[in-house]
Formats: sequence, C-alpha cells, structure tokens
Amino acid sequence: MTDHVEISGLRANCIIGVDESERLEPQPVEIDIVLDVDLAAAGASDDLAHSIDYRSLAEAVVGAVESSSFLLIEALATRVADICLTECKVEAVEVSIRKPGALPIADYAAVT
Repeated sequence: MTDHVEISGLRANCIIGVDESERLEPQPVEIDIVLDVDLAAAGASDDLAHSIDYRSLAEAVVGAVESSSFLLIEALATRVADICLTECKVEAVEVSIRKPGALPIADYAAVT
C-alpha cells in the first residue's frame, strides 16, 4: 500500500529566472512535495524512525533552494526531487514549484 506525506506551501527565496533583472535579487518560490511511501510500520509503531521526518526534509530543501541559482523552475524542481529521493526512502516523489509574480497577468507560473 502506498501512502502520501505532503509538505505544502514551503517558502524559500532564490535566484531564479532567465531575465537579467530576475538574477539580481533572490525571489520567492513556493514548493509542494508529495512523497509516496508505505507508512504502515509508522502507523503501527508510532515511531518516527518508520516514517518521514518532514521537518528535517523541509530544512534540507529550503537550505538547498536558498543557496541555488537556476534559470528555470524546471531545473529547481528537479533539484528538489533529487533531494527528496536522496534524503528519504520513498517510492516516488512529486514536486511543484510556484514562482509568484513571474507574470504580471497571473498569480504565478508553476511546474510539477
């Protein structure tokens, strides 16, 4: 059975964008992460060792994002997915990155 651990709306600032003006100052991004993992042992034992330490993962993701510099949010999403797959024993991961204010006529641009 596959369960899901979700981190939604994780906020960080990073250098992201193609335009020169976007590369001058860190910009906000929002990150959603869905980890596919079997949580039966965690549910039965009530032991964090059998689950995902989402606080530790969130700190690792924010640290990596804030020290990064990418042109594309696609590349940033790949980096976040790699962190999740390395830090956690999961079956799969889904990462969404939103860049608020990327388009003046929209709330955000995003990639999943």
